[in-house]
Amino acid sequence: MWAGTPVAALDTNPFFSALPMVRTSTPAGIEIRDYVDKKYVAGCLPPASANTKVFTMNFGTYRAFRACSENMIGCDNVFYVDNGVVSQFAPSGQCKASAAVRPQGR
Repeated sequence: MWAGTPVAALDTNPFFSALPMVRTSTPAGIEIRDYVDKKYVAGCLPPASANTKVFTMNFGTYRAFRACSENMIGCDNVFYVDNGVVSQFAPSGQCKASAAVRPQGR
């Protein structure tokens, strides 16, 4: 449903823009965006100001973040972005299957 969608659609999606986003890049240069919908995930994130919604980290730190949060109840809305276009949406955990997580009309 998200494959082929410009990344700008993620930036303007009301549901995802309300969640903290953890961003990294793979060694091959693919951007990973994880919109985290978990209650206690702040314990796995680096210290930041209360208003921080985007956490950019290196790939190794991202893997440690995922290991920390993987057993928490909730959802990791993981998007793979290549050249400004979503190539894959790979949600994991207890994720919502509603219109809120679909791309908005273009």
